[in-house]
Amino acid sequence: MGGRLHWRVVLAGLLGIACGAAVALWFVGVFRNQPVDEMARSKAGKVYVVQQINWQYEDRAEPLRESEPGGAGFPQKVFSDRASAEAHCRTLNLAAREEVNPFSHGRRWGHSFPSLADYTSMPTGEFIDWLQSEGLTPPAGQKAAWEAHQRVDEYARRFNQSSFLAWSGWWQDNASGWSAEQRGRVWEKLDRVRFFEVFEVESDL
Repeated sequence: MGGRLHWRVVLAGLLGIACGAAVALWFVGVFRNQPVDEMARSKAGKVYVVQQINWQYEDRAEPLRESEPGGAGFPQKVFSDRASAEAHCRTLNLAAREEVNPFSHGRRWGHSFPSLADYTSMPTGEFIDWLQSEGLTPPAGQKAAWEAHQRVDEYARRFNQSSFLAWSGWWQDNASGWSAEQRGRVWEKLDRVRFFEVFEVESDL
C-alpha cells in the first residue's frame, strides 16, 4: 500500500511539472508576440498619400501660388509605408521637371525674390556663384539686387517683381539650350521646388 502510494505521488509530481512547463511556455509565447502585434496595429494606423500640389494662378507678373500643404492637392496613390511613398513621389517630381519653369513656382508662394529662398536651400549668392562655376550666366544684376535686399531690415523686405521676371525669363530663354546633365544639376540645387508631396493620414484599415 505504501509503495503504491509513493509511486502515485511521484507520477502526479511529474505530471504537475510537465503541465507547469507547458503553461509557462504558453505565457512566454503570448508575451513574446505581444509587441509584434502592437507594432502591426500601429503601422496599420497610418497610410501615406502621394498628392500633386495645387498651383494657383494670380497674375502673369507673379509666380504661381502654392496651395496650403496637408491635403489641398490632388491625390495620386496611397502607400502603407513612407519609404515607398517617397520613392514614388521622387519619380513623379523628376518627370514633372521636364515640362515646367521652376521660377514660376516656389515654396511659400515664391514671393522671396530677389532672394531665392523659396527655390533653393543654398544662400542666393552661393547659388549664383555656383551657376557661374557651371558655365551658366545668371540674370544680369541679380546678385547685386540680392545683396541690396540683404541690407534692408527683414520686416521691410518686399517681393521684387522685376527679379521674378528676370529669373523666369532667364530659364525660359536659356534652359532648352543646356544639356540634360546641366538641367539636372540645376534642378538638384533647386531643391525646394516640387510638384508632388507625401501626406500622412490616419487610417482604420
